[in-house]
Amino acid sequence: MSGVRAVEYAAPDPWAGCTHLLTDDPYVSCKGIRVGRAPEDVQRAALRLMVHALLDEGRALGTNSVLDSFHSEHPQDVELAAHVHHAGTLAALRERRAPLADALAALA
Repeated sequence: MSGVRAVEYAAPDPWAGCTHLLTDDPYVSCKGIRVGRAPEDVQRAALRLMVHALLDEGRALGTNSVLDSFHSEHPQDVELAAHVHHAGTLAALRERRAPLADALAALA
């Protein structure tokens, strides 16, 4: 209804991703919206940043259905983000106002 003709997304969202609407919903599917995904390295960085943000909010593996859905689909990425979170790496980078490249390198 908004006239959007193309959507690009960084990482799949096993919890609330809605790209299936483009094929499952008759109204949306007839609109011819093009959907594309970012390169693999961008997808991984986005996913890891999302997991880190969920952990910052106090969510924990095994107790949060959103975080657990990410873990079931992308266990290595979630575990790496959890390790970086536990170590306080991104918090330290944020405190010293480090560039984004440093944060992305920590999540690589």
